[in-house]
Amino acid sequence: MRHATTYANEQRILQGRLDTQLTDLTPDGIALARKQQQFLSQHKMDVCFSSPLKRATSTAKILFQNYDVLIKPDPRLVEVDYGIWNGTSIDELKQKHPRYWDSHLNDMVVDESCNPERESENQVLQRITSFKRMLETDYRHKQVVVVTHGYIISKWLELAGTSVIEPVQNLQTITLPI
Repeated sequence: MRHATTYANEQRILQGRLDTQLTDLTPDGIALARKQQQFLSQHKMDVCFSSPLKRATSTAKILFQNYDVLIKPDPRLVEVDYGIWNGTSIDELKQKHPRYWDSHLNDMVVDESCNPERESENQVLQRITSFKRMLETDYRHKQVVVVTHGYIISKWLELAGTSVIEPVQNLQTITLPI
């Protein structure tokens, strides 16, 4: 599940590893997370893993505030580090670097020629693969919720052999077998 809507989402700012007041959940984001809580209450969940960034942990806390579900932050679920692009206007980035904009994913592409401080796609895939292996080993027969970020979910789907049809929306839930 992708985290709830933040002020940066509303202002079309590329968040990446940004963890400031801009990345706080909006009132609408909080309300939507509470609605999603009702959906999750219909299912028995054993554990929730979350990115350590506050937009994801805040979402997880809202989702499970009335339920006895352990929330475990995991650094492997943190959003991609866009380096010097973290906190930059998406419209500005699209204008300055059109070749790195993926309109299908509605996100900036991370590759070796982007910018010197960015995290590589390979590093992201290694983190996700490591996390997936842990789930397969330790949580195979459990009901697990993972609250993370759009880029991470897109890459996770690629690893699962599923192509992303549309950009991952805030609070979108995607079910994958462990």
